[in-house]
Amino acid sequence: MFLNIRYSIKKLVCETMFKVFSLEDVLPLFFAELNSQSGDTFIYRKVKDMTMNLGFSRTPIMNYIFTVIVQGPVIANKNLTLNVLFDFLKSQEPSQVVLSTWVGEDTSEIERRLIVYIESGRLSIIKANKPAAPGISNINLQIMSVRNAFDFLKGRSTKYALKVRSDQRYTLSNPCSNLEDFFVRYSKQSQFRRILITSQNTFIYRNFGASDFLQFGEFVDVEDFWNVDLDLRESANLSYPFPRNMKEESRNGVCEIYLTRKYLDRVNYTFEDSLRGSLKAFTDLFILVDPGQIGLVWTKYSFDNSERDYLPENSPFLELTQERWLSLRENGLESFDLPERQEIENR
Repeated sequence: MFLNIRYSIKKLVCETMFKVFSLEDVLPLFFAELNSQSGDTFIYRKVKDMTMNLGFSRTPIMNYIFTVIVQGPVIANKNLTLNVLFDFLKSQEPSQVVLSTWVGEDTSEIERRLIVYIESGRLSIIKANKPAAPGISNINLQIMSVRNAFDFLKGRSTKYALKVRSDQRYTLSNPCSNLEDFFVRYSKQSQFRRILITSQNTFIYRNFGASDFLQFGEFVDVEDFWNVDLDLRESANLSYPFPRNMKEESRNGVCEIYLTRKYLDRVNYTFEDSLRGSLKAFTDLFILVDPGQIGLVWTKYSFDNSERDYLPENSPFLELTQERWLSLRENGLESFDLPERQEIENR
């Protein structure tokens, strides 16, 4: 009863407020008040539909440095996939962009509104039949769509390659150059070749589970990361068909873990099959950046500061942020505050 009254009062206040003020007027004030009462910093950012007023540059780009592979289905809602493509095309960065999707996906609006980039050769759209076995969590769809793109790009390699998803925006004005800055900065004085990934969905306690949201690096290295056979296993045949914790999920070795382990094997990287071995692999072979540093907005989780940023250190969903990754890289594994082994194995 009391909760219903509180809800009704809040609803009435909000409805009255929005009759007087627009949502865009209220939100900055809301975030300012939230920050004044909290020790954390919350960020308000509006992500526009950049394709509403398309402006095209007629200046040709002769020598590409970046290749951007956008893979996945075409998301028509709010022109999402069209906007993802335009995030990379709107700048004058020397980049070629490939949309790798499936037969049956409707790309007519993309073709109509981005025709200038298609005619110039800067944007290519390729479609293929889906594999018969989509795999656990559709991992084979992702593998196949990326491999199709690299097959299409034979003879058109560039210095760098970036693989992204068709449902994630990159809102900085020069997204590829921004990624290159991080890549060059943290690749120096390294005995290993590295691939840049995001901390979002790179969980500390999910061993060898590098987030598959994006990979940025030397063209040959990103191509090698995806040079992997389809995973034909089924959930029912896994050691843990319904994993209860990160230990069981790690031992199943599916999806991101499958991709990462296969890559470590291909580059002949020797690793200890443990949490410490996983963290060492992240410090040796990868570069971690946070979503806010690269303008990554995932509409499924669209806030800069999600609840994961405030998890306790022993949470199974703790992510390997750049701050934690730098601590590992600069101070070694022994400086990292790891829970006791028994706690880890029960998580």
